[in-house]
Formats: sequence, C-alpha cells, structure tokens
Amino acid sequence: MVDDLYRPTHFSMKITPKKTQLFSIATALCCLCLCPYFADATPTLEDPASVGISKNRLERIGTVTQQYIDDGYISGAVTLVARKGRVVHLEAQGYRDIAAKLPMTADTVFSIASMTKPITSTAVMMLWEEGLLELNDPVDQFLPEFKNAMLSSTGDITGKTGTLVPPKSRMTIRQLLSHTSGLAASGRNPSNAYYTKHVRTSPLGDTIEDWVKRISQLPLTNQPGEKWVYSHATDVLARVVEVVSGMEFGEFLRERVFLPLRMNDTAHYPGLSQKDRYAKLYSPQEGGGIAEFVPPSNEGNSLDLERGAGGLTSTALDYFRFCQMHLNGGALDGKRLLGRKTVELMIQDHVGDFQRPGKGFGLGFAVYEDRGEAGEPMTEGTYYWGGAYGTRFFIDPTEELIGIMMIHLTPNGHLDLRTKFNNLVYQSIID
Repeated sequence: MVDDLYRPTHFSMKITPKKTQLFSIATALCCLCLCPYFADATPTLEDPASVGISKNRLERIGTVTQQYIDDGYISGAVTLVARKGRVVHLEAQGYRDIAAKLPMTADTVFSIASMTKPITSTAVMMLWEEGLLELNDPVDQFLPEFKNAMLSSTGDITGKTGTLVPPKSRMTIRQLLSHTSGLAASGRNPSNAYYTKHVRTSPLGDTIEDWVKRISQLPLTNQPGEKWVYSHATDVLARVVEVVSGMEFGEFLRERVFLPLRMNDTAHYPGLSQKDRYAKLYSPQEGGGIAEFVPPSNEGNSLDLERGAGGLTSTALDYFRFCQMHLNGGALDGKRLLGRKTVELMIQDHVGDFQRPGKGFGLGFAVYEDRGEAGEPMTEGTYYWGGAYGTRFFIDPTEELIGIMMIHLTPNGHLDLRTKFNNLVYQSIID
C-alpha cells in the first residue's frame, strides 16, 4: 500500500544491473559539498575509533550497499551511524533519480512513511506530560465519533460477514499508541480494498478530521486491548493532538517538534528546495531491475492531508536529530521535548505478544526484548521502526548507538538489506 502523499511522476525507463564504481566517487564528493542552509544542522564526521568503532569494519556498510545498487535491487541509499552523540558514518550512494542521473546526496529527501508514527507518538506524549490527556483516557472523550464503535464478530470491516456488536470496553489513548485498539489492520488483511475505497480515497482538501471520521465508521476487527494489530491508529492520534492542543496537527509538529530540533528538511509538504532533492520511488520488475513506481489509481489522492501514520518526508540527518533527542532522554542542543522517564515509558514493551520472536511493542516503537530469541545482535532495549518504502532506524540506549538507512523501493520485503545493515553496524563495534 502506498503510505505517502507526495508521489513521483512515472517514467518508462527500466533499470538493469550495472556497475557504478566511478559514480561512488562523485557521491562521496557530494557528501562534502553541502549547501549553507543544510550545513547548519550537519554534524562533523568523527573518528570512529574515538567511540569504539572500527573504521575498516564500518566501511563494509558501503561495500554491501553498493553491491545492491550494482545488482539493480535499489537505486541508491543514504546510511548513517552515530555513537555517543557522534556521527561516524554518513554515506550517500547511487542515484536519487536514475533517468536524470542525479546522484544520491547526504541531504536527499525521502518519503519516510510509517517512520512518521514515532514522531506523532512523541507529540502525544508531550501533551501527556502537560497533563492534557492520560494514557488510559477513552478515545471517545476527545473524539465523540468513536462512541458508537462496533466490533465485527468475524473481523470483517465490510460488515458482510458475522454480526456487529458493541466492544467490551472503550479504546484508549494507550491502545492507539501500542496498536492494540482494535482498529482495522493497515494493508495486511482481505478487507484492505474496502478500507482503501471508503477511507483512503479522499477528495482534495480533506482534513485529518474528515479522514478520522471515516475511520471511526469502520467496524473494529478485535476487542480493544486484546492483541497487537498494526493499523492506522496513529492517524487517530494526530486528530487527538489537534483537539487537545487546539492546533492543526501539521502546525503542532512544525512548532513543537521540527523547529526546536532544527529538522529543517522534515515536512508533510516538501518545499521547493526539498523537492529538488527528493528521491524517486522505484519498484522491482519481474524480469529483474527496477523502474519508477506508479501508484494504483484507486489510492487516496489528497495532497492537503497532514496525517499522523504516514506522509512525512525527511532526510537521514534530520531523522538522526529526532533519534538523538530520544537517545538523550528527550532533549537535544538545549531543547527538551520529553522527560527522561517519559522516554523510558515509551520504549517499554506494552503488548506482551508482539507476534515477532524476541520483540515487543511500546508506545510508538517496536522494542527488542530477547536478542537470542530474535536471532539478531541488537541489545535488549533497542527500539526501532521503519517505513513502507524502505527507510529504517534503530536506537540502542545501552550502546548509545543510532543506525539509519534510507532507500526508496516498494515493495521491499524481499530484500534482506535492513538486516544486513543492522548486522554491519553492530559488527563494527570493537570496545
């Protein structure tokens, strides 16, 4: 499912595997030549050895990523690694636009899709800290349209099978944050076509209020609090932010999150500067290679909608600032968004059964609970999430480590690059 509102135009050129060694030199130079506007928030690359990381081992990230580019699996990537507040790796490889031969650069803008969710969850917790809402507050206390929520006995949001009955309890803010609210799954069940038709296909000029009212009319697929089901609950949270704060959701993010953190390239609507740096979105082809992605004609088409579950565009460096704020316990460069104990609450497992071995889910993030069971090197307590188009991040409080990978490919579930990136980051630690 397309989860973004700024979409690239289509071109018919099909990209097949080819070597791009000479181009990697050009991209390396581009990383050094950042414009003055961007440089304001650009960290200086530190010596990896100063934070217990091997430079030679860290270079394996670029080697492996380049192979995926050369083999025609992705158009390019931007990767970032930071430890103890110091950025030790920032590499742009490949193209952001293959047809135009525009190189990927450190400040390339990506659609981060569901990486919007942790930002929205942070906004909600800021309001919680101000005493404007409680985690166990019923959602219908703020959004009356959910007072008449009904549950499908078969989990069918079309209502064509089973019966509709009142849920045993009212969904809460905590359940929206932890994806246990009972709302319909996000693009992962047979009813998704119905969801797309009745919710996603929105007329130009729609607001998040209109969007959420349509969501409220769909039956719940399970009892609130019963189990973890990935959904558009974070869109509902965006509307809660509006009602509680008295500000439009996009305005709240701009004034309360992006401005204090100097996330200058993060927005629902990329400005002219950001659009010039926007990475084209690609899709794998049956015969191999990739071509620019064309969204299905029945996808939602509102360009005015500032959602909470997706829709933001950002850069690796901007998102690093968001991650570092969390790793610092809620503050960055003298600007505090959250208290340390609030961050700790957000990254605790709140669901018990996340349906993924060794992992749980907190308030806006997935959390590693048992690396042996997960079969990955991530330290217990590491939290993470990603977006539909291939963007990923993780934050490891124990190692004081942040990893970010930005690619633009849909679908991308067949790639193991995310897992390899995680492994390559961790194998570089030598202290």
